[in-house]
Amino acid sequence: MEDGLPPQSGILKGCTTRTDVRRTFQYNFWSENPSFVAWHVVEEREGITKQIKSLIHVSRPFLSGLDIAERRNLLEPFKSLLGRDCKGNLICGLYLPLRVQHTTVTFFYKVEGSMRHFKQPLSYFLDDVRKDEIEEAVGTVAAGVGRGVCDLRSTLVTLARLMHDEGLVKQVLELNSAIEEINQE
Repeated sequence: MEDGLPPQSGILKGCTTRTDVRRTFQYNFWSENPSFVAWHVVEEREGITKQIKSLIHVSRPFLSGLDIAERRNLLEPFKSLLGRDCKGNLICGLYLPLRVQHTTVTFFYKVEGSMRHFKQPLSYFLDDVRKDEIEEAVGTVAAGVGRGVCDLRSTLVTLARLMHDEGLVKQVLELNSAIEEINQE
């Protein structure tokens, strides 16, 4: 990326399962500290343009794509785990906005060639009661992102416990706001 040449530099077109949403991404080393990459997302949805800027800590060695996604998503108020095919097309995943209360996770995956979206309160993963439809979604997404069902379920349980702590969620949102302010400078 230091050379400013593709494929690590320039504006990259994002992939989405929705035809009414367009996203572009751009990554640059942050001028204040090269241990961070400034991540700039522009999203157009229903004629409204939204810009998101975040910082990604990159001075640690590359461990896996998942590790990079986890670092990028650490303070981002929108969490995602995505599965792609060998051509880079989105095939499944899950996403959720970071909220102080009532966080909902959306699972999406293909069923007979069509993308299915399924929403569920994250608090579902705090209960011992299991519903077949939700467990099917967890299993399908787990397989599509290369994780075991128990591993993904454990991650969702941990995330639900963390999100239940309103003080922690408020702190994370405040930190993200501070990072966005730094990015604007």
